[in-house]
Formats: sequence, structure tokens, C-alpha cells
Amino acid sequence: MKKLNLITLCIILISSAIHSQWTNQNPVPDGNDLWSTFFVDDSTGWIVGSGGFIKKTTNAGNEWIAQNSGTTLILKSVQFVDQNTGWICGESGLILKTNDGGTSWDSLASSTTQHLSDIYFYDTNIGYVVGFNGTILKTTDSGSSWISLSSGTTNDLYSMDFVDAFVGYAAGEVNDTSSVIQTTDGGATWIDKSSGFPVTIGKCLAIEFIDASIGFIGCGHNLYKTTDGGDSWSQSKVSFALIQEELQNRELFGPYTLNEEIHSIFFKDAINGWYIDWQHVDNYICTTTDGGISWQSKRYYWERPLLSVFVTQNGTGLAVGSFGLIYLKAESDYDWSRLLSGTYDKTQSIYFVDRNIGWVGGTRYGNPNKGVILKTTNGGKQWKTQLEIQGVYDYSRCFYFLNESLGWLAKANNEAPTELLVGGLYRKPDVGGVLYRTTDGGETWININSAGDFSSVFFITQDTGWVTSDNSTSKGIYKSIDGGVTLEKKSSVSSSSIYFSDYYNGWSVGPGGILKSTDGGETWITKSNLTGSHIKFFDSNVGMCVGESILVSTDGGETWSSKNGLSLQSINFINSTTIWGYASEGTLYKTTNLGDTWEALNTGLGFGETAFFINEYTGWVGGMDGTMFKYSVEPPPPPTPPIWSNQINVEDAGSLESAQSLTFGQHIGATDSIDASLGEYEVPPPPPTGIFDARFNLPTNPQVSALSDYRDSAETEIMWTMTFQPGSSGYPMTFSWDSTSFPQGTFYLQDRINGSFVNVNMKNQRSYILTEPAITSLNISYRGNYSLVSVKNDWNMISVPLLAEDMTLNNVFPTATSLAYGYNGGYFSEDTLKGGVGYWLKFDGNQQIQIFGSRMGDTVPLVIGWNMFGVYENNIPVSQITTTPPGIIATNLFGFNDGYYIADTLQSGQGYWVRVTEDGVINLNTGGLPKGDEQKQFAETSKNWGKIKITDNKSRSITLFAATEEIESNSYELPPMPPTGIFDVRFSSGTVVENLSGEKIIQISSDDYPITIRAEGLSITVRDRINGKLLNEELKSGEEIRITNNKITSIGVSGRISAGLPASFELYQNYPNPFNPGTKIKFAVPRESNVNLSIYSVLGELVSTLVNQEMKPGYYEVEFSAEQTISLSSGIYFYRLQAGSFIETKKMILLR
Repeated sequence: MKKLNLITLCIILISSAIHSQWTNQNPVPDGNDLWSTFFVDDSTGWIVGSGGFIKKTTNAGNEWIAQNSGTTLILKSVQFVDQNTGWICGESGLILKTNDGGTSWDSLASSTTQHLSDIYFYDTNIGYVVGFNGTILKTTDSGSSWISLSSGTTNDLYSMDFVDAFVGYAAGEVNDTSSVIQTTDGGATWIDKSSGFPVTIGKCLAIEFIDASIGFIGCGHNLYKTTDGGDSWSQSKVSFALIQEELQNRELFGPYTLNEEIHSIFFKDAINGWYIDWQHVDNYICTTTDGGISWQSKRYYWERPLLSVFVTQNGTGLAVGSFGLIYLKAESDYDWSRLLSGTYDKTQSIYFVDRNIGWVGGTRYGNPNKGVILKTTNGGKQWKTQLEIQGVYDYSRCFYFLNESLGWLAKANNEAPTELLVGGLYRKPDVGGVLYRTTDGGETWININSAGDFSSVFFITQDTGWVTSDNSTSKGIYKSIDGGVTLEKKSSVSSSSIYFSDYYNGWSVGPGGILKSTDGGETWITKSNLTGSHIKFFDSNVGMCVGESILVSTDGGETWSSKNGLSLQSINFINSTTIWGYASEGTLYKTTNLGDTWEALNTGLGFGETAFFINEYTGWVGGMDGTMFKYSVEPPPPPTPPIWSNQINVEDAGSLESAQSLTFGQHIGATDSIDASLGEYEVPPPPPTGIFDARFNLPTNPQVSALSDYRDSAETEIMWTMTFQPGSSGYPMTFSWDSTSFPQGTFYLQDRINGSFVNVNMKNQRSYILTEPAITSLNISYRGNYSLVSVKNDWNMISVPLLAEDMTLNNVFPTATSLAYGYNGGYFSEDTLKGGVGYWLKFDGNQQIQIFGSRMGDTVPLVIGWNMFGVYENNIPVSQITTTPPGIIATNLFGFNDGYYIADTLQSGQGYWVRVTEDGVINLNTGGLPKGDEQKQFAETSKNWGKIKITDNKSRSITLFAATEEIESNSYELPPMPPTGIFDVRFSSGTVVENLSGEKIIQISSDDYPITIRAEGLSITVRDRINGKLLNEELKSGEEIRITNNKITSIGVSGRISAGLPASFELYQNYPNPFNPGTKIKFAVPRESNVNLSIYSVLGELVSTLVNQEMKPGYYEVEFSAEQTISLSSGIYFYRLQAGSFIETKKMILLR
């Protein structure tokens, strides 16, 4: 067995030329003859053909994947017995096998050089091949070896079929002498059944048996049926008029002669069958639903021959043929649709309404040629023929669709078609139409107007639209108000392309120059004698003409300036400055500065006639010889949705004639400048006075303008500045907005002199009419209160920092995946949340949640015992809180981060535990405690303690501490156990710290084993409390053990604390936090290392490097002052400690 892993030259050329951004959507781009198709189930199939061609589909023919056969010989027949195992036979004795679905193919030793015609496998082991000169081969070991069987004939055998492991038939012919042979013993002997078969003109190319008795043979154009195992045959269907002599266009395809014959027969069960017949230059696909008693035929005119047909059990059918011809039948359809495939289609126009639904129009080569329209509903993976018109060349010049149903087609010339194909049937058209319309997505096209030879079409509504003509006899611009049925000529200037930005403003370009209309196309004024072939506008101001040169206008087409010397066929605006252009030689160009400079994206491909792009990431290029490529690059991840957004609509006295919508809002990480990722783009300078304009002026230097302006979500005071000017209609100017789409806070529309003339509360009304023409600029002023609450994946302890208008759980925390659990001597669920109260909540994924509301106060009420509570909008160091009455706090304050920890700063939006000895309140605005009473920082106290870190399988980690001194248990008493399912570890005493003078018990609650126990700064022995078994001899500092048994939920530990230095790297929370202007940062270094401690902004920019040196083991503290840096503003900053592979980052807040 010889492995074939060659790569054909064609694949090399394609892969090197079009790189990963381009996909060839023609399944058979080189026009290979397709000799055989086979499906192993409803979705998975193969087509094979000339030049070693193999392609595979896994979605019923929607997409095809090329496979490497390792040969350039003709592949004649393919069969699979399952999704992995299949065989192919072909020219010069070739037999191939795959065991991996066609990913690789092995060449088998057939021991013959005869041309092989058909292959059949009964199962994975037993198979047969037939071929020329009476060749029949059999294998019983999956093709590893083949034996030659005696067929009893020297005729060429073209087809065979087996009904079981023993009974089979084969058919062939030489010099019009038919051969039909049968075996009943698995090929050991063959019985000649030819005597019962009629003599016909033509070859017996196809045979199909339903069972051992009933079968069919196609010879010439006749289909014969037997019901007695081939002893006698009767004509199953009266064929179309026989052609008694061979035609001049009989062709030789390698060794396989192609005649006008029945080439393939297929039955998917006992009653449903199909066969294909090529007569003269027409294909007939015939169908039976009664086991071949009667047949219905569909005629497909002027085609290359179909050679193989296959229909899956769910009814999806595929018929393939010469020069890459492919027809597809949907599950429930009777009709077959020709797909874009091979080299016989020329694409001349493309239009997509979205990324999936589109149409192409052009020419289908033949004798005669045909105008053709094809449609895709899956982004071009598959193109189905919708309409053919016989006798027309260069058929389609321009599509325009308002939506996926309603569209128009302008024809390129006025010659009358000879026949029109609609719904698979041809009919004689009334006249040679030049404007067609569809109302059902192209399923039917109606000739609605023959007034001229049209070059472009554009409709603004289903009734109102315009067409142009640059033909010498019908040149001009026409308008319709009834969907194109009637056209009224509005201009006699020769025009090739037309575009309207709205109902009133439109432009055209052509041999007669550039024209503009401001009254809906009733009148047209020449604005320039410069010429072009294609025109588009981004809005009512910015437009571009292309052709032999590039022309740009920024004042609504009043004036035009020439750019560089590129020659482009078509353009697509992405935004007001970014445009994609397409040149006829196949080069795509992109400009980001309105045509000042252009970047060539694929110079030298040279495959295109036309192009259409729906955005900067997706487009299609079509052209000669079946060319259809899709350009597709992965767009950047969609931006995080804005925290909030609104639109203010600006209109002059002309209302919709002159209007612009401006978008504003807040977004996480937005800047004051242009944020392209948020859809902000710079617009050109304002047009001259008298032309409508509205825009935001961004607070940048130099100043830029945009139609959208998002600001950072952390800002609570923002000023948006609008400038505007009316069009010819003048003042008053009307401003309107959605008063319900604002967040918490105040919004005012004001003039720029402190609101002395205009001062509108935008939450109390929806619009404002400005009558004073001296005012050409207004501000939107925002002042708001909100807090960002950060939550982690899984369970969190949270609180509500502001009083929202709606305090229900779904409003405040809409992405929570659990009920909110509060605590009052036990857990309870609550739907309406309260300020100052802590809650357990679960989330899917790390998130930042923005809460708008008003301030709630300075105190948090507490009741005797344990309390879950939260502070309000400000972070507060624990050392700065007091209580009323004084001294009622009996424990440390505990936060939660995958486990309880002792908090030194209370973060806004987080929940905390505290135990108090009597009812009272926590005071949040009292400043620091007297120095003598200030609590000791836990980090300082615990730095010489040993640590026992316990981590579960979700990487949730809790640290318990071991001390040498006696511990005041009340100070380190842990809060109540969290709700079921939340990871928790504690000493049985209920504390986070214990003296290890004797064995201490640790209780573990986890639903995700295994767990890991790590010792740091101490050596311990760990024992299973249930059975008393030791789990280790001695766990030294830095070592860990793993417990996989989820029954072990209680362990005993005993040991001693290692004196001295830190056992691991640690980065502690800065103190104080928030700070102004200075704060201290502590960290621990367990071994000599190169240490870097740096400060970063929220954008990742380096603010300051505090430490960058070799450091010895120990505990360190450095101070950072905001006064050391220039213009450091209030906000969130990050500090990062890096030492070797250890990296840890924490957040701190500067409040100016």
C-alpha cells in the first residue's frame, strides 16, 4: 500500500495568493468534471472527478472541503460504508481507500491497468469494482488485496449494483452491443442476461436494482425495467424523441466517452427514484414515486451533462456533472436548483441585505448564453439559481434591495430574451424587459418596465425610486412613485449611477457629469462636469464618486475635489472617513482619511468584475469563469455595551429634510477623544453656511468632531457640547430625546453662557424648540451619583452602596443567579434590598455592576450578635470607624473572597461580618480613633504567625493562622458558616487563629474535592479525625498534601511554627485606602529575589516604579505619594509586585 500525500499545484497557488482572509465560494473553481457523488448519511457526502478532484461536505452540500487524493487521474466512482471508511476507483486501475473520512487516501494495488468505472462495497470487507474490457475485481479484506473475476465478456462494463452479498448485476456495451450480466454467488460466476435485453443505440451507463428481481438500466435515452432478475426487460418510460445519430459535440473525457445518455440512476428506497438524462444540450432530471411505474421529468436547458445523482433519506439531493456542474434538491422540493459551480457563470453584480442573504447577477455561458440570478441565504456558502433568461448576454448590471423580500434588477441591454426560467420552468416572455422587481426575495421576478436600457436603480421606499441610463437612446434619470411600474423622465443627462441619502437629497454621476437633486429627484442641477461610473454618500454631506478618478465632496455635492489617480469600480462607506474601494483587476483598497491615501489589500489577485461589502470585515468579489470569493476577517470582540446611552435628534425648520441624530452616553474606559471601538469617528469640517449640520465637539486639543461622544463611566460630572447650523429652511431648531433613557443624576440642556437663555431639565421634558438664530451651540450638562460594584464568579458578599429608585434584586443586580440571602440569627431570602445590609449573592463570571442612586447616610444600624452589613458609596479604613455606643465591636471585621478574611478596609458595595455586644450603629464619618485606641493592623500582627492554606478544586483558598502566643479568641472569631455550597474552612473553635500547643481541629466545607493543604512558616502533622489515620509524617514549610476523599471534612493538626522569615511572597492591601495624597504598601519576600513594585493606571500605563532591585528575605513597606507624579487625578490605580514567577496585583483608590 502506497501513501499519497502530494499537494497539487492548484492548491499551492490558491493558498499563496488569497491567504486566510479569502474563501473561494465556488465549490469547483477549476471546472473539474464531476463523475460521482455519494452520501453516507443525510449530511455527509463526497464528490469526485477529473484531475484527482475530491471534496467533502458535512452539512448536506452547503459547504465543501477539499481533500487531497494524491493523484491527477480521473476519479470515476466513490462509495463509503460509514463516515470514515470509503473507496474510489478510476482511470488506469486506480483504487483509493480512506479510513478517516477522506483526510488521507491510500493507493491500493488493484493488479490491473484497465480503466475502472464503478465501485461497490457490501460491507467494510467485501467489495467489487468493474471496468473496461470486462474487468471485475473483488476484495474480501477491505481492499488490501484484489482478485480478478471472470465476467464472461470483453465488453466495457460501466455500472454495477449488488442487492446483498451474493446477488449483483453489471452492465456495459461495445459497438452498440449491450452486456447485462448477473451473479448469484458473490461474483464466482456470472450469468449473461444480454439475450433478454433490447438492442439500443447508446451505452448502458447506469444500472440500479431495488431487490434481486426489480431493477433498471439506462441505455441511450431509454430506461428499461425488469421484474424477473434480468430475464426480460420492458421500457419503463417512453423517452423523448431519440436522436438517431451521434451529434457533433460528442466529447471524450479522458478514457470515458461522454454521450447523450442516461448517466445515472438512483433509488433511495423501493418507490422513490431518480435518473438523469442528457439529450442534445438539455438535462432532464426524472423522478418516480411509485417504484418506476411512472416518471415525471424536468427539463433544464442548454447545460453541460449531469453525470451522477444521489438523494439522501431525508430527501436532500445532489446531481453533479461536467465542468463542475452541480444541482441541489432541498428535502421537500421536487425541483432542482443549479448552484454556482464550475467555470460557466460570469458575475456582474452583487447585492447583500445582511451577512447571510444576497444575490448575484450575470451571464451563464452556453449556446446560447443565458442571463442568470443566483441567491444565497448562508453568506455565499451556497448559491442557488433563481432565474435564467435564454439568449441574453451581460444580463444584470445593478441590484437594489430594500429588505430581504423587496428588490429591483436593472438589465444591461435591451435585447429580447428567447425564454425565461421561473420556478424551474421556461416560458416565453412578453417583451424584453429591462427593469425587474421581486417581492418574495427573488423566488419570482416580474418584468415591470421596458422604457429604456438602465444602468442603476435606487429605491427609498417600496414605491418611490429612481433609475438611470447611460445608453445613447434612453440616457437620463427616471423617477417612479409606483415601485417602478411607470417611470417619468426627470433629466436627459447621461447617468451611470444614482444614490439618495434621504427622500429629498440625491446625486448621480455618469458621462454627463455629477448632478444633484434636493426635491426628491423632480429637478436635477449639474454640479460638476467631472465624470465617473459609481457614486455613494455616507450622509447628506460626505460623498465620493469613482471611475477613472476619485472625486470627494464634504458639502453635500456642491463642490468636488479630485484625489489620487486610482481607478475604482465601486466603493462602500464604513464610516465618514473609512471607505473600501474595488478595482476591476481584483485589488481591494482601503482609505481611512476620505481618499487622501489608500492601502492596497490584495494587489495582484486579478479575479474580479464586481464587489460588495456589508462592512469592513465581510465582502464578496465576483467575476469571470465562476469567480466568487468571500472576504472575511474576524471582527474585534464587540465592545462592552455602554453603561447608558441616549440620542438627541436635531432638526431645522425643514424637519426630516434636514435632521441628524447624535449619540451620547457613558462607557467603561471611554476617553474624551475619538474611540473607534465604540463607533466614534471623526467627521469632516462643517459645510458652508446654508447647508444643515449637527455634531458633537469633543474636548480635545486640537478639537475634533463626531456624531457620537461617549465618556468614561467613572465620571460624575460631564459636559457634552453640540454645534449646529440649519439648512435652507432656517430656524427654529428642534431638539428631541428620550427622557426615560437617562441614568440617576441631573441632565440639563443649556446654552454656553451658564444656561442663562436655555436651561431645560431633560428628565422632565422630551424636546425643546430653539428660535434664537444667534445660538449655534448647546451643552448637555450631567451630574450623577453612582457606584461600581465588582463581583466575582460564584458566591459573593455584597451590599447596595446607593439608594436606587428601584431596590429590587432584579433591578440592582440583574445578572445575579441566586436569591439574595441576608442574616438575622439565621439566613433568609429577600427580594427588595436595603442599604447598609450585607447579602450573599451568586454570579456567573467576574463582572462590574454600575448602581445609580442617591446617598443614604453616615451610619449603619447593628443588632446584638453577628451582623452582615455594608458601607455606602465610599471605601473606609477599619481604623477610622467608630460605634455608638462606643466599644461594642467584639471581633475583627471579616470580608469574603472565596473564603473569609480579616478586613482592614471596608469596600463600597461589598458585604462584611461583625459581632457586637449590644444594639447600636457604626459611624462612617468620624475620622480616626484616638491613637491609643487604634486597632492594630492585622497584617502587622500576623506576619510572624504560621499559615495553613487550604485550597479546593476550584482554586478557592482560605488561610488559617497558627500563633505561639495565647490568642484572644473573641477578636478572631469567624462569622457564622456561609450558606450551603459555599467553601468554608475554620478551626473547630470558630476562629481563624489558634495556638498549636496541642492538636487543633479544622473543619472543612467544600463541594469540590480534591483539596490541598499547604504549610507556610510552620511544620505540621495532619490526621483524619474520623478514623484517626495520619495523612502525612511531617508537612514542612512550603510543602503540601492533597486529599481526594470527600468524606474527610475534619482534620486534626499539630506542629510548631518556624521562626523568622516569610514562607511565601505576599502583597498586602495598601493602607490607608482610599488615600490622599499618600499611602503605604507592604510586601513579604521569602528568598533573595529581584523585586519590582510598580503603580499603573486603569489603562495599563506605568505611573511610577517604587522598587526595582535585588532584595533579601524579609517584610518591607514602601510609601507612595500622588504628589510625586504630575497631574495624577482621582480614580482607580493598580499596584503590582513581581519577583521571579510570582506576580500579584491589587487595586487602590486615590480621592483628591
